[in-house]
Amino acid sequence: MITTRITFNGAKVRLGPGVGFKKYQMLALGQLALDTVKARVAKAVGSDDAAMKPLKERYAKWKEQIGLEPIRDLHGPGQTT
Repeated sequence: MITTRITFNGAKVRLGPGVGFKKYQMLALGQLALDTVKARVAKAVGSDDAAMKPLKERYAKWKEQIGLEPIRDLHGPGQTT
């Protein structure tokens, strides 16, 4: 049995079987979320709309040496795909 739980401004809503999202809607929602996260990471902006912490000097220098931007962008050893 599949149920969907949604939290909106602290209020929890549970949708039971037969009421919820279709597969294509979930795929579209997931793709939107993925695109949003990738755009934020590329701009080095955190989930709270604040700039991410700067890298430690040594690590920033190392990233520059291997041809990457010296920002927290999940590229390099912390890369996610």
